[in-house]
Amino acid sequence: MAEKKMYESIIKTLREQDYIDCINVSLEDPIFKDKNYLYVKTKLLTLRTLAYGGKVVDVSKTFMVGKTTINLWGKEYIANGLIGLFDEKCGVKSKFNEDIAEELRQAIRNTPRDYGYDFNMWTVKLVSCFLKDKLNITLQQQTTSFWMHRAKIVLTRPKKN
Repeated sequence: MAEKKMYESIIKTLREQDYIDCINVSLEDPIFKDKNYLYVKTKLLTLRTLAYGGKVVDVSKTFMVGKTTINLWGKEYIANGLIGLFDEKCGVKSKFNEDIAEELRQAIRNTPRDYGYDFNMWTVKLVSCFLKDKLNITLQQQTTSFWMHRAKIVLTRPKKN
């Protein structure tokens, strides 16, 4: 219910002019040179889609952004307007750290069967299940893939003889 009120608030506060200003930026404009410009543009487009009746679940899938992150963007926009979306602290802080990376590397060295799974090879989906079951971390497959990349883990197929 609180989310619904927040989205109604976004609808009331979302200035169409903010969107137009963000989209129609000239190459000479200092805002265009800001390293977060494209990210802010995505945030604004996400909120605009919600404001025009998009469902959070659909918007989340379309823009590949978690619902919690969308909520944070909405709160930042309501509180600070367009400037709030340029704040680098906006969004959910990653839980990824070197300890998790090492635990993933260790797990990948073994087979999934060693951890009670009925598979012989690791897949991104299976690594997601491992993170959920063993470390109590729930991630989407895309985020799991990103974490594996950060941990320098590459899944390869077995070589044919």
